[in-house]
Amino acid sequence: FFLLESAFPYNCPSNIINAAGQSFNDYGYSHAGLGIWDTTSNAKFSIELVSNSYVGSLLPWLQSKGKISWNNSATIVITDPLVEKNWKSSRLVSTTSGAAYTNLISFIQSNVADFSIYQ
Repeated sequence: FFLLESAFPYNCPSNIINAAGQSFNDYGYSHAGLGIWDTTSNAKFSIELVSNSYVGSLLPWLQSKGKISWNNSATIVITDPLVEKNWKSSRLVSTTSGAAYTNLISFIQSNVADFSIYQ
């Protein structure tokens, strides 16, 4: 398992990425994911929690009666194969057995509906 880091998630609008500047894009890590590398098959993929509306989760809007709200709904996204250009760094977190890997995948599949809010 690897900690993957990037400046922005894949669904961030390009005008925000461009406005952040090259230094932030190269060194500012504000998004993370879990990278999995199966060394027996050399398969690599990522698991990340991504807001459904990047701008809506970043900036609030004013509802009726002055109530402020964010659109922080989110989805677990599995990218297979891993798109390495989307990530700026990776760090080994742990190695594991096939049984632990299978349990993790089963847990995610069984509980994906519980991960619906991006914070």
